[in-house]
Amino acid sequence: MIAGSSCSCLICRLEKGLIRALEEDRACADYRSLVCLQTELSRFSSPVALIRELHSPPTYDHNSGVDLLLAQVLRENARGDPHPIWLQILLLLFIPTIHRTTTQIVISFSTLARDDVSQHVLTMFLETLTSRDLKARSSHIAFTVARALRRRAFRWAIQESRGYARDNLDDGITNASERVPLEDAITPHVLLSEYLDACQRAGLLSVQDRALLIAFKIEGVPYAELARRNGHTAIAIKRRVQRIMERLRRIAMTNALDLPKQLELFTE
Repeated sequence: MIAGSSCSCLICRLEKGLIRALEEDRACADYRSLVCLQTELSRFSSPVALIRELHSPPTYDHNSGVDLLLAQVLRENARGDPHPIWLQILLLLFIPTIHRTTTQIVISFSTLARDDVSQHVLTMFLETLTSRDLKARSSHIAFTVARALRRRAFRWAIQESRGYARDNLDDGITNASERVPLEDAITPHVLLSEYLDACQRAGLLSVQDRALLIAFKIEGVPYAELARRNGHTAIAIKRRVQRIMERLRRIAMTNALDLPKQLELFTE
């Protein structure tokens, strides 16, 4: 859930409504009835308790447990006639991802209205839940959802912005983004995500280091907050981020992954 958020956007209003719905006695009773024969999910007395567990700070042995729980929820939601509580759980679970993606789009594409972006990102999230790639996943499920959603959302935003530019050109307004190739229109944090994907696939970056780097570099989480989440000092977290950045900088300079465009993201 979006901790400490004072935002009143469509996504945040949806979150508040989902929390109220899932905290009701009826929802808790339905949940317990649905999971009574499922060992892992039955450990939690309510859907909100399950979400709190899935939102807890990651540890080295936490990720596999998260994937197991997530896979079970996804399977229940994919059944022929699923109980609506499963989709509510998935929505509330990924609200921070949906909100963050929406914010990144709005910041990067000033011509797009936030509520419009929110609705499209929500639709893309629901479509992502039924994707073939996700159904075949047994690990890194949350990461897979976030990556797929971000990529689809930015592709949509680029196309929408180009349509806006064409409309303005009809009125005699020239928009330079019309002449920019698609790969150049993608914002730096999207390029960074692509680069980190390649590093992780090549075994050059751990899941934990990637999550830390994304939190600092893309989400803008300060060192003090990262330290609180990870149980370390701010200085220790800062040095760890610096070591990760230096390692990735060296990888970029060697061009081992054939991604020269990423080098500018790791300049001093």
